[in-house]
Amino acid sequence: MENCTVTFFESIQNDAKNGTRWIYVEFFNCPSILKINVDTIRAALARWINEECATAIQCSLDNEVEEKNVLIGTLFCGTPNNFITFLVLRNASGDASLQANHLDLNIVGKVIQSREHLLSVLLHSDLKLVTIRVFNEDRKRNITSDIHSLCERLNCTVVILSFFVFIVIFFIICFIQRNFVDRKFIRQSHSLLALQPLQT
Repeated sequence: MENCTVTFFESIQNDAKNGTRWIYVEFFNCPSILKINVDTIRAALARWINEECATAIQCSLDNEVEEKNVLIGTLFCGTPNNFITFLVLRNASGDASLQANHLDLNIVGKVIQSREHLLSVLLHSDLKLVTIRVFNEDRKRNITSDIHSLCERLNCTVVILSFFVFIVIFFIICFIQRNFVDRKFIRQSHSLLALQPLQT
């Protein structure tokens, strides 16, 4: 892996009608999802936001961000990409689905960019991409349902093919065994015929 990694951040306008907007962080390596401590990441991101908003970024926060304000939507390790998604609430007791209760994701993205090396340590990997993506929950559910349906069909196909292969192998074994018995019987018959002249 190269020592220098370029991280991109895209500023995208709000698009609430198409789904929920999340900070999407893609990273290179994920040897084990169990090594990633989600609670530690949430606490760290809350602390970084408070520090950056107090010094470098204008955030217009009424209260400090706490760990409970930081939501993690998805943590995924595997093909095609390793990624984690974030959402930060202004008010942890408020409605998480209301966009007005979401801290501007451009702010969250800038904070992650400024603390990229620290987040890399918590993810055990260099970051590949930081951006904002819209995830439609209904679409995700439909995709998940389609995947489960596909898996069920594949499992059914595997079972049917396995049964078919078993039947074919069974008949081949029976055929071989029958030929072996027939040949053995023929050999015995030839032996008896060969012995008959000696007996007469």
